[in-house]
Amino acid sequence: MKEEKFIDAIGNLDDSLIEETAALRNRKKPFPYYKLALVAACILLTVVLIPWKTLFSDKGPVINDPPEPEEAVDVLKNEDTTAPDTEKAPQGPAVIPPDDSTQTPHEDSLPDKEQIQTDVPDTTGPQPENIQIPDTMGPQPENIQIPDTTGPTTDYNPSGKDQDTPVIEEETTGPLPPDKPTDPTPVVPTPQRPSVLSRASYPQQTQYSLSTLKQWRNEKNERINYYHNGIGNTDDFMNRTVREFFSNSEKENLIFSPVNTYLSLGMLAEATAGVSRAQLLSLLGENDITGIRSSAKNLWNCCYRDDGIVTSVLGNSMWFDDSFVPNTETTDIIAENYYASSFWGDFGDAEYDELMRSWINEQTKDMLKNTVNGSSLDPEEVISVISTLYFKADWSTAFQKKHTQSRVFHSPDGDIETEFMFRDESGELYYGESFSATSLKFEEGGAMWFILPDEDVELQSLFSDPEAMGFITGSALKGASFNTSRILLYVPKFDITTELDLEKNLKSLGVTEVFDPLAADFSSLTDSQVYVKDINTSVRVRIDEYGCEAAAVNTWDGGYGAAPFVNFRIDRPFIFVITSDSGLPLFVGTVNRPDR
Repeated sequence: MKEEKFIDAIGNLDDSLIEETAALRNRKKPFPYYKLALVAACILLTVVLIPWKTLFSDKGPVINDPPEPEEAVDVLKNEDTTAPDTEKAPQGPAVIPPDDSTQTPHEDSLPDKEQIQTDVPDTTGPQPENIQIPDTMGPQPENIQIPDTTGPTTDYNPSGKDQDTPVIEEETTGPLPPDKPTDPTPVVPTPQRPSVLSRASYPQQTQYSLSTLKQWRNEKNERINYYHNGIGNTDDFMNRTVREFFSNSEKENLIFSPVNTYLSLGMLAEATAGVSRAQLLSLLGENDITGIRSSAKNLWNCCYRDDGIVTSVLGNSMWFDDSFVPNTETTDIIAENYYASSFWGDFGDAEYDELMRSWINEQTKDMLKNTVNGSSLDPEEVISVISTLYFKADWSTAFQKKHTQSRVFHSPDGDIETEFMFRDESGELYYGESFSATSLKFEEGGAMWFILPDEDVELQSLFSDPEAMGFITGSALKGASFNTSRILLYVPKFDITTELDLEKNLKSLGVTEVFDPLAADFSSLTDSQVYVKDINTSVRVRIDEYGCEAAAVNTWDGGYGAAPFVNFRIDRPFIFVITSDSGLPLFVGTVNRPDR
């Protein structure tokens, strides 16, 4: 009986276990999310690792691509390169360059080795065993002469890159020049395009602002006074040159820039030596070349303004033919003291001519564009020195356009109709023995003087009148006694241009030897026998109701070998002088016909 009960209990227990097991099997299992996350992680890891495997595999792309085949052609096909030494140069046929219409050629598309003719290797794909690939970024074979494009160290780096790093892309300013030559007659490689040896860096000036007007004016005056005190004896130079250049201007308009000419002749003195330099020093009024350097640098800074209210910029440059090797110590001195940029290229090359024209137009704000765009560097010359001066300022009080009317101007060729500006305000007048003078002030410094000869006085006679010359050169302005009056001022509008050959005038002033092919001494600049073939100036001045704008360019080229009112009507030939803040004459001109 007990045994049967035990068996029944076991049977019941088995039934319970069977039912519980069935219940567990029928219960819904949770979804294994951890497995899904594991699969996603594996996929992500695979995606990340595949590009790295490609980059570092032998068959994948490289990080630093070699230069394009065209660049390799330029290096290997340099016309100045001597033939390779077969004993030293590695042997092997060259390869045909890839077709321009396709991308990098596949290895199977290359021709047979026997058909290969050119010497330009394909550096983008697998190479046949016997093809020699030149390392264009590393050391060159001994028998290939490649110009050093790193050039002398200068502050100007047009590429903005470390000069120790080879430049493989095309630079907008051309390759850097070769190293300074040590041999008097080294072989200079012909440049592929014009080079900028150095570019002048102009000082940065505090910009005009109404919020800091007092501080701005104080800084400007301190700067001008400082540099003005460092200028040497320029009064005699101003008097002699102005008197000489205007000696025969009887009927034509003529404009001359004494300041611009001083800097141009100073650069010429730096390039010369011996008697050639002595003649220039005598005209410039200095005993030695260091005096010229000091005066030129102070004169440049005294006249320079680019502060957002007045623009007065003197620019200088030197242009060398690639067959001419200058003494770089001299060009460095000129760059430092005359703020001169230097360029090197092929005289007669269209790109070099365009660079020269662009430089002048940039310096003169396109004022002389009509004259400059027809100019070029003469292939028969080896050096050209160019000096420019650009000036622009507004009148302190503008004329009212509604008051501008057509009136008669009595020119030497007869009466002409021209536009006259008019204003009625208090101003300063000076009465000389044979002339009268007044000025129009520019906003925040400088002035334009109008010197009108008396009706029975010839305009030319004022240039031999010491009293009038004091006004023209600025030496008499500070000590002059002026009358303050209400002035009814009539000024003709004009826009005139002058082009002059200064050789005859400079010879009259004692500068003769630099023009002699046999006697000229340019040993400070070069060991070659060069001389000044011509020296020219182009100047343009225009005035209107709002202000005055003027520009000048000098070039010398070298080759082998409130009282009662006063009616002040400027209706006959007159002299004008545009002065800087310090009273220096930036431009002097005669107007015989304001309509030209």
